Amino acid sequence: MNLNYIGPAIMMFGTGGQKDRYLKPMAAGDALWCQGFSEPGAGSDLAAITTQAQDNGEGFVVRGQKIWTSYATAADHCFLLARTDPEASRYKGLSIFLVDMKTPGITVRPIPSMGGPVEFSEVFFDDVEIPYDCQLGPLHEGWMVAMSALAYERTGIAWHSSTEVVLNKLIEYVKTTNDAQGEPLAKRQAVREGLVRMHVRVRAAKLLCYRVISDQAKGIERDEDPAISKVFATELGVFAGEVGMEILGSKGQLVASDPLAPLGGSIYSHWVHSIPMLIAAGSNEIQRNIIAQRGLALPR
Repeated sequence: MNLNYIGPAIMMFGTGGQKDRYLKPMAAGDALWCQGFSEPGAGSDLAAITTQAQDNGEGFVVRGQKIWTSYATAADHCFLLARTDPEASRYKGLSIFLVDMKTPGITVRPIPSMGGPVEFSEVFFDDVEIPYDCQLGPLHEGWMVAMSALAYERTGIAWHSSTEVVLNKLIEYVKTTNDAQGEPLAKRQAVREGLVRMHVRVRAAKLLCYRVISDQAKGIERDEDPAISKVFATELGVFAGEVGMEILGSKGQLVASDPLAPLGGSIYSHWVHSIPMLIAAGSNEIQRNIIAQRGLALPR
């Protein structure tokens, strides 16, 4: 989150003071951030958020709830989207805030998941007072800031990089592990075919990602391009998990705490975490609508 999109958003919209305060700890790995976007009634329809940040003359007072907030239990700061003008239209009257998670009034409630270690949480904001200098970008124009950040997140190099790690682990595993007949797994045609398909898709995902980054660096931004990169890379992640589980067999379902788990349970962990990635950063169904409408000019 630090490097994929929150840092770039601060680079683009932050004041000099905000850049000095937040970017150096991010780059050094000394600060962890979480994203306060989704709410119980607003996920894919992000403009439906109801969390409010009211100006009280001395700063803002935040009231509301966020959900599915990754890493909130460990985060130092929150990249928060809140409604600052409840009378404005859906896409107006929203603002972004950079909130210290130690601020009084913030409560984090972990949500257990099939992935094992807790990653998701509910976050409650009960009369949380934050100073004016926490506001990122123009007041009431948070939708623009949020969409810019999400474009970076959807491009994110982490999508394909994590799959490349899985690919390299599986290649080494099949070279050094024999099947029930004593033959190396690397000689089995089905194993080879799965790894080759994964290798090709990893290369394609990497090139898609690099192309979008190159265009962004030149100031060329097309909404459909990050969506294409996100759909391809996240569905690749699921494919890699399925290939890995087929190669490892029944033992592949063992978790990291089990000493018999192949590759330390890392393939199982990747597999279960790859499935919600189809929803994260905007579901792939939403991304396909973006590609259809903005890339192909198809009707809604």
